[in-house]
Order: sequence, then C-alpha cells, then structure tokens
Amino acid sequence: MSLQISTPGTFQKAEENGLTEGTAHHSNRQDEQILIAYQQALQLHPDSPSAHNGKGNALYSLRRFEEALISYNKAIELDPSNAIFFYNKGSALYNLECYDEALACYERATKLDPYHAPAFNGKGNALYQLDFDEEALAAYEQALQLKPEEPIFFCNSGNVLAYLCRYEEALAAYERALHLDPACILAYFGKGDTLYSLERYEEALATYEQVIQYNPRNFYAHNRKGNTLYRIGRYRQALVAYEQAIRLDPDEPIFHYNKGDVLACLCRYEEAFAAYERAIRLKPDDAYTYNSQGNTLYKLHRYRRALAAYEQAILLDSKEAIFYYNKANVLAFLNRHEEAIIAYENAIALDPNDFHAYKGKGDAFVVLGRYEDALACYARAVCFAPNFAIAYNNMGDILYNLGYYEEALSTYEKTLQTDPSNVDACKGKGNALWELMRFEEAIDAYMQPINPLSSQPS
Repeated sequence: MSLQISTPGTFQKAEENGLTEGTAHHSNRQDEQILIAYQQALQLHPDSPSAHNGKGNALYSLRRFEEALISYNKAIELDPSNAIFFYNKGSALYNLECYDEALACYERATKLDPYHAPAFNGKGNALYQLDFDEEALAAYEQALQLKPEEPIFFCNSGNVLAYLCRYEEALAAYERALHLDPACILAYFGKGDTLYSLERYEEALATYEQVIQYNPRNFYAHNRKGNTLYRIGRYRQALVAYEQAIRLDPDEPIFHYNKGDVLACLCRYEEAFAAYERAIRLKPDDAYTYNSQGNTLYKLHRYRRALAAYEQAILLDSKEAIFYYNKANVLAFLNRHEEAIIAYENAIALDPNDFHAYKGKGDAFVVLGRYEDALACYARAVCFAPNFAIAYNNMGDILYNLGYYEEALSTYEKTLQTDPSNVDACKGKGNALWELMRFEEAIDAYMQPINPLSSQPS
C-alpha cells in the first residue's frame, strides 16, 4: 500500500501512484505556467523566500523533485524559521527516497510549528519507510489529534496497521476516512486490500466496485477487481476485468501479467503466452513474468523454450527458489537428470523446507539408479510434509525393488493412510505381501481399489 503525503505547503490531498489515473492538483500546463510566474517573480525579488518556496512547489507538482529541493533549500537559507519550508523539503526528499533526510526535515518542521499536522503525517511516512512502524503510528496519531478531519491521515494509519496485520484496526481507520470523505478513493483501496487480506473476498469485490462507480476509468480498481475474482475462481469474469484495465492503461505490465495468469488457469496457453510476451516487452527485467512464461511454454510442450525462460528468470533474480525448481522439472523432462539435481539443490539451498524439490531430486536419483540417495531425498520430503503420499509411495517402490519387503510394506501402508484410494500403493502393498507369502492379505490389497471396504472390519 502506498503512503500519501500532503501537497507541499498546504493541507490538500495528493492522490499519487495513479490511484486516480494520476490526476494532479494542476495540469502540467498550469504547473509550467505557475513555474514561469515564480521565475519571473524571482527576477524581481531574488531574495524572496516565499517565491523560492513557490517555485519549489511548482517543480514538485511537475515531479522534478531534485530541482524542487534546490528551491526549498534556498527558501530555508533565506528564512530558516519557516516550518512549511522544511516540510516541503522533507516531501521532496521523501519522493527521492531519501527517508532519513526527509525524517530530519519533518522533525525540524514539527519543532518550528508543533501544530503543523502534515509534518507529523510526513514524519509517519518516513518512519514507516525506515521500518519504525510503531513510531509511524504514533506520528499519525499526533497528526490526527491536530487535524482529526483529514482522511489521508486515517488512510496512512490504516496502511501501516494493515502492514502489521492488524486488519480490524486498519478497517476501522479506513472507515473513519470514508466517513469524513465518502469519495476518498485511497480509503476504498485500503479497505478493499485489507478485506482481501482477511479473505473476505466478496466484500473486497464490492469495495473495488464502489471505486469503479465513482470513476469507471480507474484502471487500478479494475485490476484489483480482477485479482479478487481470480482468487475466488471466477476466471472468466477476472479476465474481463483485466482486459478493461488494459484498455484503460495498455502500458501497465502487471495488467498483462495478470491476464496471462488467468488465461493459463483457463488452459488458454497460447493467449497466456502472448500476454506474458506483452508484459515482458513493457518490463523486460521482471523475473516472475519469465517464470510464468516458462510455465506456459511447459504446458505447450515447448520444453527447451521453457528452460530458456526459467534461466532468464534466474538471471534476473537468483534468490527465488521456485525458478530453480521449475528449471529442474523441465531438465528432468528433457532427461538431463544430473543438471536437474543441481537445480533442485539450488532450490533447496534457497528454501530448505521445499518438499517438492526433495521429491523431484529423489525422482532424478531413481532414474540414475542412485537408490540410496533417492531414499534419503524422499525421507526429507516426508519429514517436511508428513502427508506427502507420492513420496511415501516412491520410497516403497525403491524398497520393494531392493528386496526390503517388510520396509516396503510399512511404507506403502503410510501412503494408504494418507491416500486410501492410491492404486499404485495398493498394488505395491499387494506385491510386498505376496513376496512375504501373505497371499490372502495380498489379494485383499489388490482388491482394495475395487472394493475399498473389503479390508475394513465388519
């Protein structure tokens, strides 16, 4: 969730990050005209601190933050006792992601003017970015004590509460914001996102719909609507929502990525591939898009291209275990088992609890005839996932083939405890019992898939 700062030198809301289609308080043309006016004023009054501050505000509105910072510094040099100048400098630094310096400016502003509510709000934002969450909440509380009718302060407090998983408190904060401003888009987004986190998907969906009612062209609302529909399995409706977001903003890569995901769920893999391709063209450094494209190529049986996609994902982000796991799976399919084992080991190094990677590594060892190594891998898999039936079954097969029939029988029974209808386990159990000359029990085991109740006491 994004935190919101007030427009420099004012108490006005700044709806940033495209949540209202990037609509600024002034159009760029107006801001350019305002900038020219302040430049002309400074030619006549070069030592006017308010003119330097106004020029900074115009540059800030144009998102020329480094230039704005120069103007704010000049204003402070001329009048170091003005809290607004420090607040504005803090806001420019915040947007430049210089959070420590921004915090110092906000704190200076609050010392110069203990009643400057936006400065406390800005202080909260900087503290949050610096991972001082409780301190951020305290700063927002101070802002609200000074100006309890400002919905943005409630929104920012709600965002931090949601980040801390204090969802009910976050919801209360967003509701307070909406009580103050029933059209506060930021509060609707925060409320919807929090309801989503609480898995209250229908309520989240209704909240995003309210944003769309206020502004049908809000592409972020359509995207979030799509995410919620996707989560509850309404894939075709999710696709419609994503396509609407794309119509409104065709250059946002995440919309194409989400469209690809839902198309993949609908088994429309060629279209999913095309959506991921579009996302990659818009953002060629996104590892997750390459990974998803690899998954789609795998479904399309284009294994070498899938491998290339996974390798590109790893090149972009070498710390994501799932990329190595997917690479290993396709290498195993291509019968490159030694390489697959290395990739599984890379996945396990990044996520030591990845039982699927242990199972995949075990499967590769089986193909290579390294049965003891395979058994060790399957044992690790079931250690992390005690109900992992297929790993137990594979262990049973190895033990049976090695002639350890009692151990195999015990392992097949563990499989059937987890998955009583597992045909392979029933057959394996029957085979083990047969080798142990327990023929009647073997027959019962063979018959269990046909008559699951045959082995149950009457």
